[in-house]
Amino acid sequence: MRIAIILRKLTVSGGIQRHVLSLASKYRALGHEATVYTRTGAAETSYPEFARRIPVVSLHERRPVSGRLSRLLADRRAADELAGRIDPATEVLNPHDAFSCLVAKRFKRRHPRTPAVFTMHDIPTAAWALRRDSTQNRRVATHRRVLAWCRDRFLTRPTVSAQDRIVVLSEQDRVEVRSVFGRDAALVRNGIDLAAFSFQERRPPEREDVRLLTVGVWLPYRGFEDAVQATRILTSAGYRATLAIVGDARADPAYYRRVSSAVRSAGLRSAVTFIGTCSDAELLTRYRESHVFLFPSVLQSWGLTVFEAMATGLPAIVSKGAGAAEVLRDGQTARIVPPQDPAAIAAAVSGLVDDPARWQALSRAGRAFVEANLSWARTAEAMLALFREAVGN
Repeated sequence: MRIAIILRKLTVSGGIQRHVLSLASKYRALGHEATVYTRTGAAETSYPEFARRIPVVSLHERRPVSGRLSRLLADRRAADELAGRIDPATEVLNPHDAFSCLVAKRFKRRHPRTPAVFTMHDIPTAAWALRRDSTQNRRVATHRRVLAWCRDRFLTRPTVSAQDRIVVLSEQDRVEVRSVFGRDAALVRNGIDLAAFSFQERRPPEREDVRLLTVGVWLPYRGFEDAVQATRILTSAGYRATLAIVGDARADPAYYRRVSSAVRSAGLRSAVTFIGTCSDAELLTRYRESHVFLFPSVLQSWGLTVFEAMATGLPAIVSKGAGAAEVLRDGQTARIVPPQDPAAIAAAVSGLVDDPARWQALSRAGRAFVEANLSWARTAEAMLALFREAVGN
């Protein structure tokens, strides 16, 4: 099968980029012709280990566009250009964000029999983005709500409606898709590379050395400030806790500055480290050298790094605001805490530190869960079945 996988950018090392490149690699290993199409970037600038295995067609746009109308027009031009680069013999389109849905829609105008199966990593509406903003105690002005309604009504909804199938990563997103778009979505969980994120036994933490880790592209819904405040609470309670934040801060420099300010205000400059991006080998070392993984995200569809951490044997504390929490059982495979609750995060950490047997049990149970339930091979087979169904229809 000839598959065109489309996404906006390959310039960061995020979950969407890993998902796209991992599945493209798996499709090609199974004998399919999978090509990645993107507006900017390349595999080398995202996950270099995939660079030689996957063909990528990129517009290589570099210059940022300012102003809403200018960005909107630039999106339309780029979508038309990228759609024109897609092989006309493509049998199925697989867009991964709102921009790539527009690319698929443009391609389908010329090739109406080619189905598009949209993998929705996040709800793509402007209203959803404002809802996320409201969780950050940001006041949302009336004019922004009006603009969001107009954008969704006249741009986002028609573009998503042009897709033949929608695939989501979590049940919470399936419910949202039904509510927002009036569509039924297929549920396909993310995979993981079990060989790359291998298990390693380690010593439980002690009060004198508690190494916390969180990983993700810097965006406000990540809740990094909650991880910082949890570290402050633990420090005040007598734990010698440190926090490492791994992720690309270029996505939202303002959010990076806000978290940096929170670190300074909490007096934690020597306890909190910003790592930036790192290779998979470096990330594996971080997972193995840490004691507890924190995932305090709010309104996030999944959480791939949760399962990478668990696969290595690192116990995870996961916010109920993340789709990953749907498949985990509190106290058995991970600790589940309310969103935006640093005190609950700190309590969950201290509970694991003070009970080494419980920490050890979660370490092993987390790996066992991932082994039994998640793999890119399983995700690829589920997606290929949907592709075949779409082509057949």
